[in-house]
Amino acid sequence: DSNINAHVIDSNINAHKIDSKINDITNTTLIHHSGSVKGGLFPMFIKSCHLTTGASKSVRRIMNQTHLTQGWGSVVSWLHRMWEYKSYDWERVWFSSFDQLTSTLTPGFMLQGPWQSGQTNYPTEIKVEVLWGRAYLAFVSTGECGGDSIILRDNTVWRYTDSLMQNILHMGEPDSCYAWIAQEGHLPRVWFMAESAAKLMGTDAMRVDVFVQKGKPHSSVINENSLSSGAEYRWHFEYMAKIWAMGHQDKSYNVVDPGVDVHKWWRGEHYYSSKMALCNPELSFDHSLKNSRECAA
Repeated sequence: DSNINAHVIDSNINAHKIDSKINDITNTTLIHHSGSVKGGLFPMFIKSCHLTTGASKSVRRIMNQTHLTQGWGSVVSWLHRMWEYKSYDWERVWFSSFDQLTSTLTPGFMLQGPWQSGQTNYPTEIKVEVLWGRAYLAFVSTGECGGDSIILRDNTVWRYTDSLMQNILHMGEPDSCYAWIAQEGHLPRVWFMAESAAKLMGTDAMRVDVFVQKGKPHSSVINENSLSSGAEYRWHFEYMAKIWAMGHQDKSYNVVDPGVDVHKWWRGEHYYSSKMALCNPELSFDHSLKNSRECAA
């Protein structure tokens, strides 16, 4: 449970009503929810539901109420631009097919409260690549030491820079700044959460983004996910691609019907909360669950 309250703004309207709808969003929904999202705590984030790429700059952070009211004109202008913006995923090689998918989405916005209130900086976020239900690596995207570090399953943390040796030859160096992620025991929970999400979706490959907090290995939560990633995985690209292709070539998977689409499960009800999360000691302070009859069933 990430303890994040989100409000989705309906956007199923005709193009000629965009101005009217934006006014409704800014004059009513946004103002009222700015005081009610997670108890009025900041920072607050406005996310474009129909845009998923970093290049589109489709997320806006509001630090406090003053920031919102004083910058009201720029917020309204940004909402207009995002509403009319058509996804162009030029940073990735598969942009042509990807843009066809995102072009079918109806424009909309979501207001999201903070994971941890009172923070002025982004939390440490690690992006986990899961292939056939197995987490391969994690990529540190934001945190106190910036991004571009890779964490492997053996708990090693590697830092890469823009130097010739590291950016071209992919010869990284041990990263002492983010070593705490492994040393404090965050990874068992992070791996499990990412793998569980991918298995529940039944997808062959996906990226699961997780917030972690220094000193609190049991506080990590899933922030979001992506079916594609623009992160720089260095020499791992080749092996990640081979693992993904191997599963399809060998047809080592089963096609199943879950009965209910996973996006309709409220906060992971059914199997995730009753089995996978409940029965995994890494996700529970009650370690006796590990040997309980319910978990053994």
